[in-house]
Amino acid sequence: MSAASLPRPGGAIEAPTIDDYRSGDDAAIVACLREAFAAPARLERWRHLHRENPAGPSVIVVARHGGRIVGQIASLRRRLRFFGAQEPIAHALDTVVHPDWQHRGVFPALVAASTRALGRDGLDVTYGVANDAARHVAEKYEHRRPLGAFPVLVRPLRPLGSLTAVARHHLARRFGPRTRTVPECAAAGPVPTPPGPSLVDASRGAWTPPRFDGRHDELFAHAGDLPPIAFVRDAAALAWRYPDATGCPYAQRDLVDGGRVLATAVVRAIDAAGLRLVLVMEWHWRRGGIDAGRALARDVLALARRAGAHGVAAMGARGSAQRRALGGLGFLALPARAFPQRAWPGIDARAPHAADGRWREPANWYFTWGDGFTL
Repeated sequence: MSAASLPRPGGAIEAPTIDDYRSGDDAAIVACLREAFAAPARLERWRHLHRENPAGPSVIVVARHGGRIVGQIASLRRRLRFFGAQEPIAHALDTVVHPDWQHRGVFPALVAASTRALGRDGLDVTYGVANDAARHVAEKYEHRRPLGAFPVLVRPLRPLGSLTAVARHHLARRFGPRTRTVPECAAAGPVPTPPGPSLVDASRGAWTPPRFDGRHDELFAHAGDLPPIAFVRDAAALAWRYPDATGCPYAQRDLVDGGRVLATAVVRAIDAAGLRLVLVMEWHWRRGGIDAGRALARDVLALARRAGAHGVAAMGARGSAQRRALGGLGFLALPARAFPQRAWPGIDARAPHAADGRWREPANWYFTWGDGFTL
């Protein structure tokens, strides 16, 4: 794409130039993320997400000014299972305009350039998640149709302890400095593990650091009871999403029979709103193997109790087998207003997909905490 300049604001200061990503832009992009999000974005994390993705490098457009990057839209390439077919889509991540250039036409210009770049690469559907503050911008400029709040369910394990912890948290927020529970920047993720023994240590060998192989390819290919739209969860995608590195916050458990994986789960612990929660990052089972899925969910609850967690949080779309199985184990639906930080998934399906309403039906989507990249 040839670089194009924006109109000059006020006729005095030269406006940023909208351009494609170039090799060597990485550090300048990360510097922009640090300033805009006030979050510790890391160069190696940014490169892992955008340059080491097994689905291919991200489609990135940037705004340049005075030798600096002052904005970006970076779209991960994701593989999606859509009603039995596999579709390549874009996942917008860490979209940013430097505070000095906000409300000056930079963002709409980035969106237009990104849409053209994605179209050239055959990525005609864009998925993204916005917080409350950015939701109207995503709808107005990126044309994302909201998919509703994430379908979160929680299984309380220590109800009285939870009430005490939440009360302490709110007192601290009222009389102390405010801090974000989760930094809203994937390049600053994943959120560190809370103090204390890891889930792997707490499990006494029942759970391990993440390891994926061809058996997980076969498991996802024959996964049962998933809603019809789901990000592909083969070994390559899972190993990239959950790298086994120093300080890895994730724990994995497979139920295996005769060399075949019947069900798999990945979990992690976080501290949120004064509570220690275990999040179900991944959870799926082989077709006809819902009993194995339930057994693995019970293992998650046992692990969370052993780790002293206040509860377990998972996701399950309305009417799905996941939601019914979680409900049978005592999980309760959590309203969006109960979140300390709300996030809203949305979809922009362009031609030739624009007329297909199945993309915009929330009940069609299989969501987990692992579909994002801050946790």
